[in-house]
Amino acid sequence: MSVPTINNQFTRTLVVTPTSAQNNISLSNWSSTNNALNSWLNVTQDPNDNTLWDFVLSANNSPISRQTTVTVTHPDDSNITQSFDVSQSGTGSPVATPLPTTTGVVSS
Repeated sequence: MSVPTINNQFTRTLVVTPTSAQNNISLSNWSSTNNALNSWLNVTQDPNDNTLWDFVLSANNSPISRQTTVTVTHPDDSNITQSFDVSQSGTGSPVATPLPTTTGVVSS
């Protein structure tokens, strides 16, 4: 994972094996609990590197913190998954705490 360039964004590196499967991974392989994806947590694939995924959090203007578990599913084998948690404080905070710190590997 790279260090965030702004406090509401982080990048996660996802290596999918075999290499042929790396080209098959898409947004449809990502899911989250609490309907976070495309609500308050957006994910996009880097157009120049298909192993990099960018996550951007919307500001949380509620006094209540929110949490989600983000899961990626292998494009060729739905039994293979990897997950990480994202927590966000409330009252305008865009910061994810703690930030995910590992590189994901999804192998078949």
